[in-house]
Amino acid sequence: MWFKGPELGFCFLFIASCFTNKYVLSQLKFTYPTIFQGWQTLVGSLLLLTAWKLGRVEIRKNALWSAKVSWIPGALLFVGNIYAGSRALSKLPIPFFLLLQNTSEVIVTTCLKIARKEKLSWLKFLGMFMFPLSAVILAYNDSQFDPGGYIWAMIHSLCVGIYKVFQKLTKSYSLTELEEQFLNYLYSVLTLILLAQLSGDVYGALEFPFLNAYRFRSSCCASAILGVSLKLASVNVKSNLSSEQYGTLRLVTKGREPAALSKQGPSPTLSLFSYNRGVHSRPGGLTYGNKPGGDDLQTGCKDRRLYRWDSLSAALQKHDRDIQEMERRVGGAELKAATSETTAQSAVDQVRTLEQRVRTLENYIDDLEN
Repeated sequence: MWFKGPELGFCFLFIASCFTNKYVLSQLKFTYPTIFQGWQTLVGSLLLLTAWKLGRVEIRKNALWSAKVSWIPGALLFVGNIYAGSRALSKLPIPFFLLLQNTSEVIVTTCLKIARKEKLSWLKFLGMFMFPLSAVILAYNDSQFDPGGYIWAMIHSLCVGIYKVFQKLTKSYSLTELEEQFLNYLYSVLTLILLAQLSGDVYGALEFPFLNAYRFRSSCCASAILGVSLKLASVNVKSNLSSEQYGTLRLVTKGREPAALSKQGPSPTLSLFSYNRGVHSRPGGLTYGNKPGGDDLQTGCKDRRLYRWDSLSAALQKHDRDIQEMERRVGGAELKAATSETTAQSAVDQVRTLEQRVRTLENYIDDLEN
């Protein structure tokens, strides 16, 4: 299957959307999914509403009004889908997340076959079984296994699978895909605003350190625009391709990101979909785990020598100030030498004592330097 303009545009939007969301969630560490997804759905609903009013997309007001109650379960599944997806994407690399996301197709196919009482061939069953099997193997061989990320990824896949089943079996079959998405956006905005208030994400987001940073705001705007653009592109592509071709296109798109990763080699971008735990930055360089290397030992010895040198220098400066103070006292005592010879002699003795201590410190410093 050769990709044309719409298909290539869909691939680009899908990859750009994944990387933008990953950047906000992992690199900037904006860990408030109710706020992040609430912003995306708000912008998406406003953009779809604007396109509807301008006549760019076809949305029927009567169909929306008639399905406002029957579509509530689907909207709630959509909220669970985007919330769990944000949680999982913030904890897992992009290739891992996409591989686990593909397991939703197993749920869709199995449920539809059972509901429609259709038989499933062994060949299709074995091919479908490869998705959960690969996910289990991936989790088993992950040296930096994060159970939270995998749990959220499975919740995300479950919500995606059930949503697709509900979408195909629901009685609100008269809704188009854009009408369903518009309802999803509206219900999601209301639900996520309520959840943000109850969870306290609103107050936590106000204290986010990059709240006023240009890169954070531009990334949030880009993620929202890319999300609704991806939906419009998928609707356009579906109208030109069969369901099998569209499924193949999605699998190829998801497979391009790990392939691009393997060709690029190490780069700063790789931190978007790789783990950085166990890497510590120290003055002597990068070390992995808790084992200090030779450079760290040399750096530590050098730091200790510098610390001892600073301490001795501070002590020497203190003694210099004491000598100056005693010299001032000696000068005053010499003026009174005619009447207080004993006091002057005592001051001179103290100066000599301090000078001897200074010589001792200087000798000690010379020994350390040698």
